[in-house]
Amino acid sequence: MSMILALAALAGTTFQCSADTATFTIFAPDEEQTANVMGNVLTLYSVTGDGEIVPSSARISQVFDDMPNSLYIEMKSDEATIEFEISEVDMAAATARAAVTGTLPSGEVMAVPGSCTIGTIAREETDA
Repeated sequence: MSMILALAALAGTTFQCSADTATFTIFAPDEEQTANVMGNVLTLYSVTGDGEIVPSSARISQVFDDMPNSLYIEMKSDEATIEFEISEVDMAAATARAAVTGTLPSGEVMAVPGSCTIGTIAREETDA
């Protein structure tokens, strides 16, 4: 059976962030993109980074998108629940504040503040 791959460009905002020694990138689609989705909108968002802050098994479980003001993304894995909060978004200066909070299965909580630079891009998405 052959697979047909379709590429679709998603317009949105990227946040290139650093918190302590970790770096991560968050992509949030434009409102028009989410309005046209007939399925799970969470699949349009992405968080990538090193294993220090984003475990490879982590999946987005919740999003509160109040762009252009703020963005909250929760990811869950067997290793931790990770919360990414983007606030104080200044599109003119292309900067934002970031906060990363990780909660381990033991209940231990680790929080790290960070900062981001903002870019507006189109991301290619692959559908199988």
